[in-house]
Amino acid sequence: MILRYSFILAGIIASLASANSPFSQAADSLIRRGIDQTYEMAYDSALATFEKLSSDAEWTMLKPFYRAATLQSQMMDYESNAWKDAFFQSIDLAILEGEKLLKTGGPDPWTCFYLGNAYAYKGLFQVRDGSVIPGFINAHKGIGFLQETMELDSGFADAAIGIGSYQYWSGRFYRYLSWLPFIRDERKQGVSRIEDALQKNPFSFWIGLNSLGWIEYDRKNYHRALGLFKRGLSRFPGSRYFLWGVADCLFKMKDFEACISVYQDLLGSIQSAPLNNGYNEAECRRKLMKAFFELGRYKEALLHCQAILKLVPDPEIEGRIRDHRREALEIRDKALKKIGG
Repeated sequence: MILRYSFILAGIIASLASANSPFSQAADSLIRRGIDQTYEMAYDSALATFEKLSSDAEWTMLKPFYRAATLQSQMMDYESNAWKDAFFQSIDLAILEGEKLLKTGGPDPWTCFYLGNAYAYKGLFQVRDGSVIPGFINAHKGIGFLQETMELDSGFADAAIGIGSYQYWSGRFYRYLSWLPFIRDERKQGVSRIEDALQKNPFSFWIGLNSLGWIEYDRKNYHRALGLFKRGLSRFPGSRYFLWGVADCLFKMKDFEACISVYQDLLGSIQSAPLNNGYNEAECRRKLMKAFFELGRYKEALLHCQAILKLVPDPEIEGRIRDHRREALEIRDKALKKIGG
């Protein structure tokens, strides 16, 4: 599956150009198209689109920034680090170019916005990759630039979405990281900030909506989260970014008939994707076997149990699906008893 909390934090860092951006209409159009292609999981197309961005001296960080953003989204979607080296190369270049812009041009809301996003992207990946402390340090540095963005332009709603997302998720893990001086529990403030920003209809509206959806899911407000994810799915039909949210909300709400339909759509999408290392398939089948079992459809539950047990994932994934296999054995035995009884 798309790693829940990692993808939620992506709301901090992905961005779209706004009508007031300093870029040309052609650049704005390319950025919008590339972001849409990313949500549609057409990653090669998105990379090709962003490659067309001009490398004007004033905005040399744009191309590596969006390249890194696409690679990060791709890795989270596929639950893979296959593009890790290319990601770090791109994000480090974006940060280098952004720092140069600040030195030569002075404080500017757009430079701070992209530089903040770049640091946050790097931090997000580090957290996801197990380097939690360096990751939070980079994310915090990124948020500092986003706060500077709003000091320079108080109406910059896209930056507010990123700050609000960070406030919630850093607060969510406050008890584990309270010894860090810059980690505070500001979850309520974070939610309010995102909600206020979305009212302004920012160009990163769908990113903010997805972020708020996972926040509400984490707060166990499943009905509201479901509405947010469905709204996103209406804009991006078939997007796994929103399909996971819809399916998981329905599962938590014990609407097993409805969640089965969505998980089956997800399973088909996962199996037909260019990369399937086994993790997403195992996670999707785990939810399906549980849902079928709860409905008393034991033979169908058995099919997914057996599929999980027979799954041959990439070697680095085997340890991550150990619990999936254990649960498959447990449910298989229970289902066989039910059928036999």
